Amino acid sequence: FSFVCMPRYTDDLWYAFELHDYLEGEQYRFPFTEIANTWKHHFLNDNARLSNIVFVPFLLLPKWVGSILATLLFGYAVFGMLKLCGVGTDSARNLFPVSVVLFLLAFAMPWYDSMGSENLQFNYLISMGLSVAALSAFFSEKKMFWPIAFLLGLLLGLWHEGFGVPLLCGIGVYTVVRRKIIKASQVALLIGLLGGCVCLMSC
Repeated sequence: FSFVCMPRYTDDLWYAFELHDYLEGEQYRFPFTEIANTWKHHFLNDNARLSNIVFVPFLLLPKWVGSILATLLFGYAVFGMLKLCGVGTDSARNLFPVSVVLFLLAFAMPWYDSMGSENLQFNYLISMGLSVAALSAFFSEKKMFWPIAFLLGLLLGLWHEGFGVPLLCGIGVYTVVRRKIIKASQVALLIGLLGGCVCLMSC
């Protein structure tokens, strides 16, 4: 409820600085220039995360649009993490681990008190969903079309370095330690993740 219903604040207002006149109804021309200027400013002075690039046009929509998207991916991440750890949510014996996970997600997230911000949601909630999707794809027994695995890795690597780099390192170490031949889709995922991380970090 708080993710969706909180008004825009903190970084939302920072990213909306150039769009102020349009959002206040003082400018009727669609703000192509202002969006481009916002991207340029943050690229030169802040970061070039894909999450922040995609986020800017969402400022022109009601906040609940982007926040519902982020919240759905957060929900997917919660259940996906539990599934990856072999913890089901349909048994009373799993009540404790499920409670611990929910507690950590509620109070141990970075800037948890600012997670009502749409920009923070794009940076952290959507990143969580993409990370769990990448891990699920990597460890899945089902065959995955390798270009899709590559694009998923690339998307995550470009989306946020705080998720892409640790995931790349973790999967890389796991692959080396296991000393097991990995599938083409797993290789493609790693290459996409590496490419995305390198490209983002170079910016």
